Amino acid sequence: MNGVQGIPLSLGARENEKMSAAFRDAQSMLERSASTDVPWRAHLSPEGEHQTNPHIATPVGLCAMFNPERACSPGSAADASAPR
Repeated sequence: MNGVQGIPLSLGARENEKMSAAFRDAQSMLERSASTDVPWRAHLSPEGEHQTNPHIATPVGLCAMFNPERACSPGSAADASAPR
């Protein structure tokens, strides 16, 4: 798929079991069935919970989308440069 940069998935490690199970199910489904044309990454935010994970995970997801060759984490994502 031309233009697809990837699908970032993220879950806070302090999330409730219902959300954690849904995340694991989505990750398992992608591992089994995702096309190689659609890259994806799953990220677990160690300190994240339902209210804080979007703040933690958004820079990581953007880093992964615009710097696919780079290993992105909360610390590295903040230092990522914008695409040119």
